[in-house]
Amino acid sequence: MRRWSRDRDGGSGPDWGGGHFHPGQRSRPPGIETASIWAIIDEEHAGTLEDPIPAKKNMEYFKGKYYSEGDKIYLCTRDSEMPLAYLPSELIGQYFEEVEN
Repeated sequence: MRRWSRDRDGGSGPDWGGGHFHPGQRSRPPGIETASIWAIIDEEHAGTLEDPIPAKKNMEYFKGKYYSEGDKIYLCTRDSEMPLAYLPSELIGQYFEEVEN
């Protein structure tokens, strides 16, 4: 997976990765306009109840992992298999269930 490096490529914000990289993409930095090329990735959090992954739009979700949104925690009940433009609170009953804190 091609990684977007803030140090090398510039910009700020979350880490991004893309599976369909070609050299011309350097002029297409990660963002909502390039959602078909780049996806948000998080390698800093375990996805456990004690260390949930902070959810962001344009992120791929994985079954059995925990995600946080605001002060709530959600358990993913099925793999999304691709980045989704929705947060867990918008996918209750389809991909997520809210976990009681």
